Amino acid sequence: MKYSYYLASLCLLFSTYCYSQDYQIEDKYRGDPFLRKIDMNKLRKDCTYPPKYRQLSEYEQKKIYDDCPLRSLEFDFTSLHEFIYKEPVVIYNGKDFQLTLSMPVSEWEYKNDVGPEYILEREISLSIINNNIVKDKIYLANNFIDLTLPSDYANNTYSRSDYQNSYISPRGDRFQFQNYTEFSHGEMAYLYYYISPQGDIYTLSLLETDDGIIPQTWKHYQIDTETMKFKLIQIDRGKVKITLPDNFTVYSDPDHTANYKSEEFKKCLKDRTNEGCFDSEIYLYYLDQLKPKMELLAKQQKNKKNNFSLFKQQLDKKCLDKLNPFGDDDDLNWYIDTTLYVCEIEGFKEVLSLVEKQLAH
Repeated sequence: MKYSYYLASLCLLFSTYCYSQDYQIEDKYRGDPFLRKIDMNKLRKDCTYPPKYRQLSEYEQKKIYDDCPLRSLEFDFTSLHEFIYKEPVVIYNGKDFQLTLSMPVSEWEYKNDVGPEYILEREISLSIINNNIVKDKIYLANNFIDLTLPSDYANNTYSRSDYQNSYISPRGDRFQFQNYTEFSHGEMAYLYYYISPQGDIYTLSLLETDDGIIPQTWKHYQIDTETMKFKLIQIDRGKVKITLPDNFTVYSDPDHTANYKSEEFKKCLKDRTNEGCFDSEIYLYYLDQLKPKMELLAKQQKNKKNNFSLFKQQLDKKCLDKLNPFGDDDDLNWYIDTTLYVCEIEGFKEVLSLVEKQLAH
């Protein structure tokens, strides 16, 4: 009896663990566990080549190349599309819903039995299916996006042919290039992922250039089994981190205050749309102004505590309310630059004005 009571108590204490969903997914669909927890700034440092990298010896270049952990992932993302290019694949079959992986294939490709080795530049999606209805979908991975190719190629118009210097369209048209460098992989984008046994989903977008691999955005989702929706938990872009629903953090460089007194920056404070102005710098300026003044006001008003943390949390919640959780990196950048920073700056300015008036009395 005592033993049963003890187990019951443990389940109450760790209810999330005891009653959490166990997502049994084949290894070939699960992704790479390295993506569970990432230090974006360290990863960027480890995977970006140093200055004059091309002038180093072959041995030194290889050592730097191999030091990037993204070069040694265990999961083979390049072959993932081979399992799903014909039709969606159920990777988890639960009591109330299924999880499927899918990718777009044109009617021409399907009818002509085009092999997976020619079907590139495709988004791989993860969907929640209930009663044969797609309840929610997120962009989970791609087998690569070559940013040096024509724009219509990125829109799934072309497939790589087995001829070195040509591409074949879904209609069967072959396009010949003068030389291979016209579509060399000078800049490529990737999206990798991992699905944990607990149903946590992690994605990492990457940009590979002549400077190495540059991590762009890490995201953490959870599966809400009640609403049958993917729930975005956190976004990490290195210098910017968002934890929903109420935390927006911008990490600054040690010398970020150096230009506060410059005439150019003062012009930016008057009009943020001026050329050479960055909302991230204006945001940090008002944050640096407001935080110590709220601390000073709390000290002057001995019976009141410093409410900066509460104010910031409420402001973040308000400003993050319109975030599109499933937008791509371009959508996210646009939102941060045009909406989020502006909302935060206006909130800082409004409260700063009130605090300065109270300090003046």
